[in-house]
Order: sequence, then structure tokens, then C-alpha cells
Amino acid sequence: MSELSDFIIKNNRVTAPIISIIASVILIYASLFISEILLFMVPVAVFIVMHYTKMYRIKTRILGSLMIFIIVAILAAAIFSDNVYSYEQLPISNTSSFGTITTYVTPFSGVNRDYNFTMVVNASSPVNIGEFDPTINITNGATDLIIHQSQINHINKSTSDYIFYSTIDNLSAGIYTYNFSLNSTLYISNGQGPINTYETTYFEDNIPGYVISDLIIFELIFLIGVFLARSISNSRRHDPTKNPK
Repeated sequence: MSELSDFIIKNNRVTAPIISIIASVILIYASLFISEILLFMVPVAVFIVMHYTKMYRIKTRILGSLMIFIIVAILAAAIFSDNVYSYEQLPISNTSSFGTITTYVTPFSGVNRDYNFTMVVNASSPVNIGEFDPTINITNGATDLIIHQSQINHINKSTSDYIFYSTIDNLSAGIYTYNFSLNSTLYISNGQGPINTYETTYFEDNIPGYVISDLIIFELIFLIGVFLARSISNSRRHDPTKNPK
């Protein structure tokens, strides 16, 4: 065994958390670009690190994992918040028997004076614009703002292609979602945005949710792995075929 390995194992109360956090951050970033499933590999990585650094005591593993997962959850909140905040929102498209509807809001984030809400309608057959009764419902959970047809502009590109849009100014600070409908039965689209607040505020708002949800999920997966491994180890230890007299 190399001197480095000896050092890592001897000081596993320090080295195991550091290596676990580094591995977890790598997996979090990878989940953004490869697959979200990699996020659930975080507790697996922590389990493997503790195993190879010979951190075997159950109490030490549980307390250590709690500390690690709290730190990782806060880092995850920072990473995901930055990714969403700096994200240039892709249009939300849906296709039905009526046609294709695309909605989006610009700008998506940042403290801005004006926000533009747009719905692009590509009907599968000619439609009379009189059939439409567009409305936009914008909410941040505490405040609801309804934009009616009279406040929504439209562009007729053809008898089956329309663009509906409305610019909202002086929107109060908050994290919003919107509901864009043509009428009560024809089409309803839900979307995220805008994030009308500073990035630090957005990060602070996300911390409680990420810490609670990630901590519960990570710790549950980790404990399942710990007790499953312990059960397998005990069964092997008491297996007469493995331990002949």
C-alpha cells in the first residue's frame, strides 16, 4: 500500500468527506450535461469512498454522511440555481390535433423593467382569429396578474399562423410562472419565468428546498446501501461453507 493510501486511510475522518464532496460535485455537474440519473449516484459515491477509506463504523458513517450531504445539497442548490438563472429559456412547444403552439418569455431572468410573453400558433388548418380569446395569467405565488385579450397584441402571418404577445412592465420582484391560454378549452400552456430577482436571492430561495429534498433522498439511498452491505457481510461471516471448521 502506498504512502498516500496509508495517509488517506489513517486520516479518513478528514479525507473521506473531502473526496466525497469532490466526487459529488463532479456528479452534480455531470447530471446537468449527461443524465439526471447521475445525481442519484452521489450517495453511492460517498458509500464507496467510505468503504475504501476503511470508515466502517455505522455511527461514523451515518453522522459523516449527514454532514457531507448537507454540504453537497447546498452546493447543488448553488450549481442548479446558477444553471437555471443563466439559462436562456428554450421555447415550450406542444403539438395537438389543433396544431403546434410555442410559448416563451424574454428575458427569462434578471432584474428587468420589461418582460415579453409570446405565443406562436401554427394551426394544422386555417383558423378564424375570432375563435381565439388569449389570456395570460402570471403568478409568483403571492401575486396574480391576468392579461386579457385587449392587452395582447397579435400578428397574422397567415390564416393558420399567428403570433400573440404582450409586454409587461414594472413587474414586481419574484420568481414567476405563467399560464398562456387561447381559450378555456382550446389550449392552455404552463411555463416557468420570468425570474425577476437577483441571482443571490434566487439561490437563497432554493436552499431550503434543495437541502431538505436532497438530504432525505441521499441519506435514504446511503442507509439502504450501508445496511445491505452489512447484511451481506454478516451472512458471509456466518456461512459455514465460507468458514469451514
